[in-house]
Amino acid sequence: VLQKQQELLTRQLDLLREQQKLASSKTENTDDGVSKQSNKGKSPLASEADDVAPTSSFQR
Repeated sequence: VLQKQQELLTRQLDLLREQQKLASSKTENTDDGVSKQSNKGKSPLASEADDVAPTSSFQR
């Protein structure tokens, strides 16, 4: 079970890094990031983790 969770966490980190790369590569198009942050009163990281959560049921 721990192994599975570790794999999911690693995949989440990879997704977060890719999302951050995308976000920084198109800073002029901030609609996505801004709406994410304002929709949920959390840090960008937390809201992105929420977006990824459905694929990893152990977070719920």
